[in-house]
Amino acid sequence: MPPAQHRLLLIDDDRNFRRVTSLALREDGYEVIEAGNGREGLNQLQKGGIEVVLCDLNMPVMDGMEFLETKSRQSEPTPVVVITAYGSIESAVEAMRSGAFDYVTKPVNRGVLKVAIDRALEFRELREENRRLREQVAGGLQVERLLGSSEAMRDIRKMLTRLAETDVPVLIRGESGVGKELVARALHYDGPRREAGKFVVLNCAAVPADLLESLLFGHRKGAFTGATADHKGKFEAADCGTLSVSYTHLRAHETSSMISY
Repeated sequence: MPPAQHRLLLIDDDRNFRRVTSLALREDGYEVIEAGNGREGLNQLQKGGIEVVLCDLNMPVMDGMEFLETKSRQSEPTPVVVITAYGSIESAVEAMRSGAFDYVTKPVNRGVLKVAIDRALEFRELREENRRLREQVAGGLQVERLLGSSEAMRDIRKMLTRLAETDVPVLIRGESGVGKELVARALHYDGPRREAGKFVVLNCAAVPADLLESLLFGHRKGAFTGATADHKGKFEAADCGTLSVSYTHLRAHETSSMISY
């Protein structure tokens, strides 16, 4: 029996199927979170702590394929086992091409489902171990490179370690020279975004106001005088990664960095 801390997310619009399957999974020692469609499933994933997702393909509001596509854009690393009706193997294969780890067919065999879950858990643990080894080779976590031994600095490092695993914008405030960009880099390179995309920096204070929009969003050749070629904006350059935007408050000497994912 697997340890109780393994948390699964079961996404299916069939309430009876969820109830029966959740009961069986809990008897096998798993903790199960339920969702009625892909959109609800994404909301549950954002709360964190989910280790494996079990997702039906045919659902209203947001089906399994759209869930996989949206999840892949968000770089959520949690493995997904898709559930499909017997005779729809083509859909399951298409789902795996879109990032699913494995699939099972309905009616779901309890033993087959357990094997698929255990394989997904092993895959997740192996990937985490590889990530830890890469960090050791690279010299450890970036957040540990933020110097300072005070209690306040230790609290900041703990908070950044937790934030690095989230998928939300972060506002970093402080005077010039305190290390806001170092914090931004730590959030990027200590989290899953490091593998998904680039870390891109933009200092708004060094950019003329009339060029800021073009730098952020890009432009096409001929869009304005001097636009001799297509230009990729910072948002596109940081796609699936991190964009760190620094700016200065007009009424104070304090500056801020906005980190967008």
